[in-house]
Amino acid sequence: AAGAGAALVGSPIDTVRTVQQSVMRRAGTQPLPAGSAFGVATQLVRDGGVRSLWTGAGAAVTRCAVLTASQCATYDRAKLLTVGFAGWADTDVRAHLAASMLSGVVSTTATAPLDNIKTVQIVSKCGALQAARLVWSGGGGVKGFYGVASTSGSRRTPSSCFARSSGCAPDSA
Repeated sequence: AAGAGAALVGSPIDTVRTVQQSVMRRAGTQPLPAGSAFGVATQLVRDGGVRSLWTGAGAAVTRCAVLTASQCATYDRAKLLTVGFAGWADTDVRAHLAASMLSGVVSTTATAPLDNIKTVQIVSKCGALQAARLVWSGGGGVKGFYGVASTSGSRRTPSSCFARSSGCAPDSA
């Protein structure tokens, strides 16, 4: 619940960041004032009202819930499998690291579609269902939902490892 709440509160920052990144990638179009986050936020409010800052918030909150659930559901099982397979002690750092990496792969696979939907929703200024349709049609079906998996996986796995091996709760970013 804390991760979902943080996603909701932080949604305007995520929206501004996503718009800034999309502007930098668009060549030949009239860009938003990408020089500052405040400029982008002001333009978004001017164009779509204050609510436009929370575009994609539903997908972000859902993503946090799926991330936490997938990490919690897989970490302990992955640790048991790792300990049993490798013969390491339950408290061995290698067992924590391996379980965290496996849990990170599962959570990345589970959340990648929601990352794509959220990004398309923010950039296209549409609803979640329309964004999902755009991802499906533009990305070649199911494959389109996993376009960010390789980059988000490289981001997610290290943070999962450090959070779990240090005894912290699952990362909900």
